[in-house]
Amino acid sequence: MTDAPGPGAGRASGPELERVAALTGGGRTGSGYLLTARLVLTAAHVAEGLEHVSVSMVGGRTQV
Repeated sequence: MTDAPGPGAGRASGPELERVAALTGGGRTGSGYLLTARLVLTAAHVAEGLEHVSVSMVGGRTQV
């Protein structure tokens, strides 16, 4: 018999969740990770070719 994951397994929580960001721009949506107060790490394809990207924090702050 193996232990099945409990409720919430695999979900970020605590301080890590407070650093997850949702990025939107040009009709696209992606995610990122807040490194500093003004720097978000994301994949190149999320922001490629965009002049402006809106960043909203998922687990804490409302906007960066």
